[in-house]
Amino acid sequence: MKWSCVVVACVVAGCGGDDGGGGGGSDAGVGALEVSDSDGAAVESVTLAQTLVGQGSSAQLVVRNTGSAAIGPLALSITGDAANDFSLDNTLTTCAAQTLDPTESCDIVLKFRPTAAGERTADLAIASTSGTPVHVGLIGHAVMPSLHFDPPTASFGQLEIGPATQMTLELVNDGTVDAPIDAIAVSGAGFARGASTCGATLAAGTSCDIVLTATPQALGLVSGNLTVTSAGVDYSAAATAHGARRVTVTKTGTGSGTITSTPAGINCGSTCTALFESAITLTAAPGANTQITSWSIPSCGTAATCTVPADITPASVTVSMTLSGSSEIAIVYAGSATGEVKVFESGAPVATCFGSCSVPVTAGNEVAIEASTPSTLTSVSGACTSSPCLLLSAPVGTSTVTFTFNKDSKEQWTRFLPGDIPTAAAFDASGNLVVGSPSNLIKLAPAGSTLWTLSMPVSAIATGPSDTIYVRTDNSLVKLDSSGTQLWSVTPAVGACVGAHDLAVASDGSVVARGNTGVARWDAGGTASWTKTLSGDDHHCSVAIDASGNVLADVPDADTGEATDVKRWASDGTALADLTNASAGYHAMITTNAAGLIACASGHSRAYLVGPGISASKTTTSADYVQNSCTAAGTGDVGWLYRLGGVTGWRVARYLANGTSPWQLETFGTAGESSSYGPMASTLAGSSTGRLAVVGSYKGVATASETAWVQVYDP
Repeated sequence: MKWSCVVVACVVAGCGGDDGGGGGGSDAGVGALEVSDSDGAAVESVTLAQTLVGQGSSAQLVVRNTGSAAIGPLALSITGDAANDFSLDNTLTTCAAQTLDPTESCDIVLKFRPTAAGERTADLAIASTSGTPVHVGLIGHAVMPSLHFDPPTASFGQLEIGPATQMTLELVNDGTVDAPIDAIAVSGAGFARGASTCGATLAAGTSCDIVLTATPQALGLVSGNLTVTSAGVDYSAAATAHGARRVTVTKTGTGSGTITSTPAGINCGSTCTALFESAITLTAAPGANTQITSWSIPSCGTAATCTVPADITPASVTVSMTLSGSSEIAIVYAGSATGEVKVFESGAPVATCFGSCSVPVTAGNEVAIEASTPSTLTSVSGACTSSPCLLLSAPVGTSTVTFTFNKDSKEQWTRFLPGDIPTAAAFDASGNLVVGSPSNLIKLAPAGSTLWTLSMPVSAIATGPSDTIYVRTDNSLVKLDSSGTQLWSVTPAVGACVGAHDLAVASDGSVVARGNTGVARWDAGGTASWTKTLSGDDHHCSVAIDASGNVLADVPDADTGEATDVKRWASDGTALADLTNASAGYHAMITTNAAGLIACASGHSRAYLVGPGISASKTTTSADYVQNSCTAAGTGDVGWLYRLGGVTGWRVARYLANGTSPWQLETFGTAGESSSYGPMASTLAGSSTGRLAVVGSYKGVATASETAWVQVYDP
């Protein structure tokens, strides 16, 4: 409720009735004061706007003389419990010492700056010498800002000395009034204020962000504060960080072991770097057969412990541990087949095994082991479980690795042979296999064991009655008995061929040799029978003898050169009719069995096999021809082999007289892939019992070296 306060004052020498008896005197005018707010409503008290402690607000009052006489001069005073929170704006207040004539007014401007929260009250007195004072109650409501940080503290934890780390704190105003942001300050060494979204005022119910940056420059605890001042009140978030320097441990040498730290942090092993706030002690626990040889901190020597002094600079500590004792890799072969195992030490090959072996290595060095086989590698067990495998540190003692090689379907046995790569092979009537290379002649028993070896250059082999052996060397044709004893030697005058199929032996022991200039025949005793002039080349340079004793030689087709013809002579040298177009293809070889002529050839990305009841062809990946070999393999059976030039792998197949193929094995690498490893077939031989033998080279694991290789298949 608004109301007015009126003061009535006498303005003459006296006030009241006459001097007794109601005698006459003159009436005096009366002055009256009315207080109203700025809207003109009379008031007896005024409530100022809600105000932050320490901040100010104001209110205006109007004092008017509503009487009929002048009143004044006016005196203004403020008293009461919170009188100090209220004051007059002396610049804008016009009532002080003012005398108001009737209807005149003046202004009072009040200022409210609370010093404490809550309701603040005082009394404004408006007095004059001519009347009773007018009192106006003063009421103010003071509030405090309500701010807090989220999170309430800035705990950075352990920080590496040097790099700066930032943390964002949210300043929240959860009060009912806007809060002024008077100042944002950061204290404490190593702490600094970053970016902020806080403006001059933070509205009620909102928040803003302040980034605090910690860059400790000392070990241990560092402290500080983030402080926001609002309405004269400080709101703080304590900031802490623990300065630490990084210590990194590196283990070198061939030994093993674990390095731990006190205080805890490093367990190397797995954790080899950590932060520390003080000096630390490193303790080495060497592994088996390992000794400490040095620390990078000279004062630590070869001791088991090493103290790293406190410092703000990162520290790198190296401990060298060396294995003591010898190391050995034991390669164990298991299974029904064989293969090659290569052992590498520190990246360099140190051993190649073709059977169980022991390989000494330096303890602690990196050892790699890789196996290959022309058969099947079934499993790897022991210190390795796969091929290739890597032992990062060879342990002291013996590490055993077992490789299980098993035969492929139809595989009877496989041998790796000493000496050069074989280019010729033939079975004798007893099932022995004779293998020839540019440096030696080796006779293998039916089960694959070596019967004898002769040092001689071999380009072609054939066998005859009583297991005699006929060998074509660089310049000679040599006949040996079954024990390898030379029976006779002649010099053919028919030139040379590149291939393993330029010899053929008849059932009576007579022999025919083919060259690039002709064909010649000798009887079983080495006496020359006849010589025929015949042009040839490396693509057509094979010879055969059929069941009737006739001599056959392949030549290019006379009309096109794209196919293969066969020249024929009787055993006495009489010319017989040619066999034209014996096979498609211009890279050919011929042989015979009891049923007749067999020819294998290739050309223009196809390979061909033709024989009695047999007609087969295959598309190859070669753009031109492939190397062929075909052989009689038992009654009516034919073996056929071809391979791509420069490629590991081959295709070998058996064909029956009815033209069907009961089995075949195909294994090709990638053309031009010199780094691939495995077998590379050279030629094929067939036995009277139906066995097939493939001979050639075996390219070693991860190396260009090659080993002589023989693989024999059951019928």
